[in-house]
Amino acid sequence: GRSLALYIPTHHISILIGAKDELLAKIRTSLGGRAAEIVYYGDRDGVSTGASGDLASATSLARSIVCTYGMDGEFGLSVIGDRGVSGDLSEKIRIAVNKILDQQMELAIKLVQENKDRIDALVAQLMLKNHLTGKEIASALEGPRADI
Repeated sequence: GRSLALYIPTHHISILIGAKDELLAKIRTSLGGRAAEIVYYGDRDGVSTGASGDLASATSLARSIVCTYGMDGEFGLSVIGDRGVSGDLSEKIRIAVNKILDQQMELAIKLVQENKDRIDALVAQLMLKNHLTGKEIASALEGPRADI
């Protein structure tokens, strides 16, 4: 189908070795579309199915942090395969993954809120031209930037 905006994460392709902070930043990026929906339209009326692919990517990466990369405090260095995981262990994994996703969503929402003026300026330019060059995007985004 057609989408209003598209972000294609490449974490499965581009990460051969990645620090946990880099992986969390990729999750935040994947959650950015949903975060923008929440900031601009509210968490009740504005949430759409548009971010489903991004949510799947963020969930997959968070699960890898917990089960494959040994980067979760509770699970430590153990690697947990997808086969044979059920019951209590499955529930613990789900909770750990959701904790990562919730924390990163909170940060993504904060980033969108703190950069709302810059986003609005970019939207205004896109409404005028419908297509912007890299230079035009950089120009629209000038101004103080909030980082997390």
